[in-house]
Amino acid sequence: MNLRTAVAIMSGMFGFRYRSLSYFTLLALVSIIGLATLNLYHMESVRSTWTPISANSMTSDVPGAGALVAGCEEVPMWQNQLYHRAMLPPTLGRRSKTKKFMAIGISSVFREENYLVQTLKSLISESDPEERRDTVIVIYLADTDQEKKEKQLRLIERDFQTHLDSGFFQVIQSGPEIYPPMDFALTKRTFNDSVGRVLWRAKQVIDFAFLFSYSKTLSDYYLVIEDDIISSTQYITAIKDFIASRGTHHWIALQFSGFLGIGLLFRSADLNNLIKLLIMFHQEQPVDMLMRQYIALQVPEDSMVARRIPSIFQHIGWKSTLPNKVQKLKDSTFDIAKRRFKNHNPSADIITTMKIYNDFIPEYAYRAAPGFFWGITRPNDTYDIIFPKPISLSRIVFLTGVPTLKNKQKIMKDFIQDGDLLISSKFQKVASNSSAICDNFLSLKKFQDGEVDFQKVDVSGMTDIIVKLKSTQCIRVKIGPNQKSWVIVREIQVFIED
Repeated sequence: MNLRTAVAIMSGMFGFRYRSLSYFTLLALVSIIGLATLNLYHMESVRSTWTPISANSMTSDVPGAGALVAGCEEVPMWQNQLYHRAMLPPTLGRRSKTKKFMAIGISSVFREENYLVQTLKSLISESDPEERRDTVIVIYLADTDQEKKEKQLRLIERDFQTHLDSGFFQVIQSGPEIYPPMDFALTKRTFNDSVGRVLWRAKQVIDFAFLFSYSKTLSDYYLVIEDDIISSTQYITAIKDFIASRGTHHWIALQFSGFLGIGLLFRSADLNNLIKLLIMFHQEQPVDMLMRQYIALQVPEDSMVARRIPSIFQHIGWKSTLPNKVQKLKDSTFDIAKRRFKNHNPSADIITTMKIYNDFIPEYAYRAAPGFFWGITRPNDTYDIIFPKPISLSRIVFLTGVPTLKNKQKIMKDFIQDGDLLISSKFQKVASNSSAICDNFLSLKKFQDGEVDFQKVDVSGMTDIIVKLKSTQCIRVKIGPNQKSWVIVREIQVFIED
């Protein structure tokens, strides 16, 4: 068909005369119709010869392709079940519609001592309502014995219903379908462990993988703890503060106790990779070692996981879930800065001229969560507390130094031997050396054995001091010329007059 014939056909179809169209317009229309006709013919040919593609038809004509397809095995059924069960609603409690700051995961197996109840009570009593609103605790009842699980469920429901209703607690459970076949333990026993121990630790690895899978979307951070611990006061705030102290430093995990399986914090966004590692190597190593391997793969050899000292979690369970295993280990740093007083200090800025050692910043001694300031001193160094406006005070306490053993005797290390407590009514500005410039500092009391405890009732007849106490904006500790050691300030308490 030539161009003229095609144009004549189109003229009849569309009701126009070809003379009214330019040559190039007609050429374009003919090309479009030709291509459309060719495509229709090709599609019809394909439809008449199509048959479903199978693995055999894919690989029959390609050398080696059969082996490649055969190597792409399906995900095992138990693994599918693990992921599926992890998406189900909790057995007790409710999922929050909003993402929390932190999820705390506890995998628990019933023991007659029932450390779990003590653990949960500690996590409640050592946190306040504001902290709890931004945190969720996920309790995985990992018993294979349904009767024991039911017993724990009834106990949690009876004792902690308020926290289940608020969403602070969520209780989850699973079944035998999430666990892989365990017959490998008969022939594959790493670390020369017994068959029983290999089975116990492999199940524990899968327990953690399930708990991580359920919790990974609940929060920004995920904290690993065990079901036999107690916590320090305001542990949630302590974790927030320690994350903030890392600034822009990249980290894989942060540690809040001396035991790797207790108080290990991950970003929730990283849990998927950790889950894969646990599942892949559940036969080879215990869960704490696998978590250590996960961290080591991403942290340079010369780096260490940042650990908060003192620890904010203490291990209390001595009877393990593994039969005949006893573990009485304790974290030696847990009580270093345990607060002597239950008091909320007023808001203030803390500055010092002392050189700060490592990450032991001045604020740690002032906060409610256990912590301490550690500084390198020189004569006339200062540690200043500055309030936004003058306040009326009734008592000021500074406790310094930490106990340590020397020749089997307990002695105090790094306490203030020569220091003075002062106050001022008017703050002016911060000097270039990080000391506070305040009007007319007044000396209240000298340190004795590393401590100073000044109370208003002790100076009832001293008018000048009483006047200053009623309107105090600056508190200062000044280091004297006879100070021979570094200084650890482990607790500061400032009591406001009612």
